Amino acid sequence: MSELDTMGFTEMAMKTSHMDDAPVYDPESDRKLMIRFHNEPVQDMEKSKIAGRPIFREVPHLSIMKPGSRDNVIREVRVTDKVRFSKQWEQFEKGLDAVLEGTPLEAWPGITRSQVEELKFMQVYTVENLIDMADVHSGNIMGYAMLKRKAKAFLDAASGTAPIEAMSSEIEELKASNTELSNKLAEVIKKLEDGDVGNTEISDGE
Repeated sequence: MSELDTMGFTEMAMKTSHMDDAPVYDPESDRKLMIRFHNEPVQDMEKSKIAGRPIFREVPHLSIMKPGSRDNVIREVRVTDKVRFSKQWEQFEKGLDAVLEGTPLEAWPGITRSQVEELKFMQVYTVENLIDMADVHSGNIMGYAMLKRKAKAFLDAASGTAPIEAMSSEIEELKASNTELSNKLAEVIKKLEDGDVGNTEISDGE
């Protein structure tokens, strides 16, 4: 039985193909996992024996965490991990720190500082993590059910206003462009009035 099976991750993020019994991972379930690739020193027993002293080498490891669970999987990276978590692996290869996706709890006005710290202890770092956390892992978090409903309402509201914000941004860009054109037009009119018409042109962009 694999480490993922013993930690209960199979039930959440892995399905089995009836054709060849090869693991088939569910991207939607994997999205709820917090993934981090990192190097860990591992003793090279053969080189240590030859050198007569401990010799270590850096070996890529994978940490898999579920929001709300204190049980983590930490093991050496497998070839399938590089494909399954390709985005995180690419960041690791580039030397970039793992980036949390979503809205950080600190940026959510519907939560207190003490609640932020309590949730972080449960490995919940974003509003999305809170929504994805299984109820069984809520433990003794005060007002957990209400907090989860507020989190969902917050994201729903944010999704609804996103198109409006995008449109507002486009309107502001058009206003700025129109202002620039108006200024150029005023400049041309002034030159015409002053009799300075040489090399005068209006452009809608550089």
